Amino acid sequence: MKIVFHLKSATFSFFWYLNNIAILERYFKYKRISKYQVALFHLWKPSAKYFTGYLKSTNQKVFIKFGTEYFIRREIEAIQFLSTNLHSNMWLPTIVDYETDGRYPNIIFNYIEGTPLNKISKSNVTFQLKNNMFNIFNEISNLFYSLGVIHRDIRPHNIIIGKNNEIYLIDFAFLIDTNKRNSKLKELPSTPENIKKLTVLGHGYNPDCGIWDDAYSFHKIMNEFKVEEKKIFKFSKLIGNLSMNM
Repeated sequence: MKIVFHLKSATFSFFWYLNNIAILERYFKYKRISKYQVALFHLWKPSAKYFTGYLKSTNQKVFIKFGTEYFIRREIEAIQFLSTNLHSNMWLPTIVDYETDGRYPNIIFNYIEGTPLNKISKSNVTFQLKNNMFNIFNEISNLFYSLGVIHRDIRPHNIIIGKNNEIYLIDFAFLIDTNKRNSKLKELPSTPENIKKLTVLGHGYNPDCGIWDDAYSFHKIMNEFKVEEKKIFKFSKLIGNLSMNM
């Protein structure tokens, strides 16, 4: 089923790109994003389109994410909210620029030189990386708990491992503020499309369909990558501290 899903996503993205390439070229030429040069189009899912690009003036490498206005605004808000409230955010992606208006709302991130965790062989994970996973996952879980926020899509493909074993968490479009202090990070509007997204959010790494617990998700990932048992046991005490149902 996963192969079929990814084939459909790749096909959709390819035809989306073909149908919109002329408009995108004009968009990059005349909009604020014109100071960036697209270098590579990543085939991905219907809900978001990803590019690698460069800042023309400095040749700085960037990652460009297109999406709907609602989800682009939501992800910007989530990252800014975390940046303001967290003591340590070395694991957060850095927003370089963004545009929320027009036909193609987007976020431009500083490019992370690394590999998604799901692309790394479990047999090749070093002791240092396993140790970093425990430390960073522990830090994120405790900080999220203190803020009352849940990422809701903690999965290996949303974790980037840098070339020096740094760990980055990405894709914050579904982050929710359970304390309801931030009105822009409340639950998604109850539409059939959004309900469908929520039912698969965190699939395989959440306790059950429509139930989210970031500590549970991190714990499962550490088990898969065989982090030291004593550390996994210590981390397991965080499970259940902050969770929510759909």
